[in-house]
Amino acid sequence: MRFSPRSRWLLTFALVAMMLHGVAIAGSGQDKKQSKSSVKKTKSSILTPATAPLDGEEKEEMASRRGKKDVGPTNPQEAFLWRMLAWRDENGVIDPEGRTRATKQMAALAQSKKLAPTSYRWLEKGPDNIAGRTRSLIIDPTNPNKMFTGSVGGGIWRSLDAGVTWRAVDDRMASIAIGCMTFDPNDVNTIYAGTGEGFFNSDAIRGAGVLRSRDGGATWAILPSTSAWSYVNRIAVAPTNSNLILAAKQSGGIYRSTDGGGTWTNVLPAQVGHQVLFDPTSPSKVMATVLDYNFSTGQWFTQASYSTDGGATWTAATGVGTTNFNARVEVAYAPSNTQIVYAQVGTSGGKVWKSTNGGQTFALVTTTGSTSASWYNNAIWVSPTDSNFLVLTGLHTYKSIDGGVTISQISNGYILTQDPHPDVHTITMDPGYNGTSNKRIYVGTDGGFFKTDDITTASQSSGWVPFTPAVRTTQYYGARGDGVSGKIVGGTQDNGTHLMVPGNVNGLLWFGGDGGWSDIDPTDNNYVYGEYIYLQIFRSTTGGGGANWIFGGDGGANFISPLILDPNNPNRLLGGGTALYVSDNVKAAVPTFSNLKANIGSPISAIAVNPGASSTIWVGHNDGRVYRTTNGTAATPTWTAIDNNSSPNPLPNRYVGRVTVDPSNTNRVWIGVGGFNSDNLWLSTDGGSTWSQRTGTAPNALPSAPIRGVAVHPTNSNIIYVGTEVGLCVSTDGGLNWSAPGQGPGNVSVDEVSFMYNSDKVLVATHGRGVWYLGPVNMSAITGPTSVTRNASFTYTISTDEIAPTGGIPINLTSSDPGI
Repeated sequence: MRFSPRSRWLLTFALVAMMLHGVAIAGSGQDKKQSKSSVKKTKSSILTPATAPLDGEEKEEMASRRGKKDVGPTNPQEAFLWRMLAWRDENGVIDPEGRTRATKQMAALAQSKKLAPTSYRWLEKGPDNIAGRTRSLIIDPTNPNKMFTGSVGGGIWRSLDAGVTWRAVDDRMASIAIGCMTFDPNDVNTIYAGTGEGFFNSDAIRGAGVLRSRDGGATWAILPSTSAWSYVNRIAVAPTNSNLILAAKQSGGIYRSTDGGGTWTNVLPAQVGHQVLFDPTSPSKVMATVLDYNFSTGQWFTQASYSTDGGATWTAATGVGTTNFNARVEVAYAPSNTQIVYAQVGTSGGKVWKSTNGGQTFALVTTTGSTSASWYNNAIWVSPTDSNFLVLTGLHTYKSIDGGVTISQISNGYILTQDPHPDVHTITMDPGYNGTSNKRIYVGTDGGFFKTDDITTASQSSGWVPFTPAVRTTQYYGARGDGVSGKIVGGTQDNGTHLMVPGNVNGLLWFGGDGGWSDIDPTDNNYVYGEYIYLQIFRSTTGGGGANWIFGGDGGANFISPLILDPNNPNRLLGGGTALYVSDNVKAAVPTFSNLKANIGSPISAIAVNPGASSTIWVGHNDGRVYRTTNGTAATPTWTAIDNNSSPNPLPNRYVGRVTVDPSNTNRVWIGVGGFNSDNLWLSTDGGSTWSQRTGTAPNALPSAPIRGVAVHPTNSNIIYVGTEVGLCVSTDGGLNWSAPGQGPGNVSVDEVSFMYNSDKVLVATHGRGVWYLGPVNMSAITGPTSVTRNASFTYTISTDEIAPTGGIPINLTSSDPGI
């Protein structure tokens, strides 16, 4: 069966509708958890680079950027379905409270003892030049040097020097998935941040309510009344009345508080509240936009509504609603005349509607141009000095100087260009904007924020600069490193595949689009490997100076698929799709691939090869099945079911996130699985014959969260690191007890953890806080106090190429710091 693009969207949103109404999401047939398998059939079984299809505005840009074979942004709904696999239990159900519960468990675990010698330290590797997806930037109207930006996976960052430098506020908040931020217009010391990203994109992280700061952003706490809110898309505080707050959230629509967030009333019920905003001149007039589902007609619809009593009651605006669920509506008041309200709607490629009666009725005005606005990327801004001057976003940035009648494109960026990155989500005005001496505008994208000092003249390839240096919020899917050379290679969400080298805090782009699993030859680091979606594999033979395709892909593979070098033979590379593919000459000018394991109806999600024995290969599948062969170097290996979901069936029937073989003892095999369950990590000490849980016991147990990575120390079998959906954990006693690093990556999904080749450095790839590693620090390069007062704060400065090639950076601690 072949699905049209519209059918695929209907499938995705039908799944979302069931999630919102508490319906179990389960597949059928042999792979009961692989509900996206039918979607994947829209692609041919083996794709070639030239014919691999990209949906909608996801344009192929194969050879146009910097001489590399780059590809454009990919379809977020495909990745959403893939990432969702690891969230399900045996019945295909995603526990709606699972992430919140696991985050609390991780917070408790983080209070544990030190886990490594004091000569080792967690270091942020970066990259400093590639930020992740960002939907919020706010600037203190009384002090434009003070700025806050919120990353959808990397937390709140603050700048006190107008964006020259940035610092993460706190990596261990209840949630560091920041979807929106706003100042209280009546008190700039009060700031709100909505957690969770409620737009149905691939890697949207569940939040934990609304964060509030009462001290100008120094400290934050969850509003207790919102702790059960998973995805907060917008917050608005009424002008002249700090007690009147409105919130737009997924699952519920629009909520209203009249007591400063103490209690809330659902005033505009809907499946999703996209936006809410007050008329800047009146606390009584409000606009909101929602996405809802009509179960009688079986249709999704988007709607703009208005209120004239401060959001207590609502009336649907006419002329702008649509039954196209892709057509998210975003609205904006014209500050110079608030009777004028504009709406951008993701229909017909993105058009503008206009109201002249305060948002009650709208009419389409666009006759020329479009913005590619959609459910994913859609924002609109109106100049405070000219009600006809609009800035609009979609795939890129656009403007209109005639009130939306004609639209022209003013940016055309890619990865690491001066122009804004593709997929533009939000627009922020400098507080001093006056249309003459100050015309500064910022736009938030899938690659961080960009700035123009003159929005009236900014154009494609002119007038823009990146604006979030060293905001380390890149969303990695995987990374591997060479401990001798210090080189690290990693693939990211919509920001390409990077190479990082000692002495350079920036990532070097060597392939575009979405990057997945990566690897580096431990014997010759000129050979580096990466994958684009659906197991399309590319290779550089010059250490990342350029790349070429070496494998055309597998249309039935996972969106992000496993890819590894054989630890015993760097000329042998394995990749998992519907089948297991291997190349025994991956360094050849034209490598060849063969099929080692037939399709069993569920894609391969994990691969491991025994150190010292290339013939022993392990594979895990999406549905929880695990197989092993001991003659994997034969043309047609024989596979034994370690777990076939019937008999034998020693392991949970859930997504296999990782299989890891102990390099010191190949009889010890670790398997990590998905689901917000308490039995996600398993160990065999006899090569797979028997298995036991190794999740520990409270209070030293692993959080009940999907496991995405497992790494065993190269010479000490008792030291194990586990990457989970809610952070990193470590055991020093073979998995009997677990703790979380006091320093290092915080409340973020750890998509891969490994020991760098030829070393004992731990490398961590996070989905929202870039790359970190744990390694030795030159103690002679540390400066700071020799003694401290109990519980007092103090600062050490560490100088090392791994952190700052031109000097040192301060690490702020207290004398009660839990250490590594």
